[in-house]
Amino acid sequence: MSETDLAGAGLAAATPSARLCTACGACCNGTIFDEVPLARHEIALGPRLSLPIVAAGDEAAMPLPCPRLAGATCTIYDERPSTCRTYRCGLLVDVEEGRVEEEEAMARVRALRAAAELVRASLPGDTRGVPIFRAAERFAESLGGRRSAAYQEGHADLVLAVESLGRALRAVTRSRLEHEGP
Repeated sequence: MSETDLAGAGLAAATPSARLCTACGACCNGTIFDEVPLARHEIALGPRLSLPIVAAGDEAAMPLPCPRLAGATCTIYDERPSTCRTYRCGLLVDVEEGRVEEEEAMARVRALRAAAELVRASLPGDTRGVPIFRAAERFAESLGGRRSAAYQEGHADLVLAVESLGRALRAVTRSRLEHEGP
């Protein structure tokens, strides 16, 4: 996405934060989360912004992956739900606070995206509309669970890919301070 497109989406293209977020998208595409909790007043966003909203009593959520995500860029950036506005992964915090250089952060994002693609490629069928860990868990359950011989032995490549994705995910979602302590 060009700097003009980013600016039009409400992002300052010159910032490492904006470049990192628009390269990643894992918080919106079903890699990190299964859903976005919504405030009750945000339920009205659903029809207006073509968002799938699930409401139950005073609780409401939007299932992920978000249909308004284009690649790794939010197409409703200026009107996105409050949870989306306030979420900042550990890697983003580290970049903003100078603990991780942008180049290293981008390498972690590339590793996360590659690991997610490897898991998706190892799963049978098209799982693009399902959060990635949920898709992997459903497949494992169809074979008797993650500890079953049918899953462990018959799909060792998937087992390794899911483990690799977990490591890559921790490298993005956890702040360096969480890894190293104060």
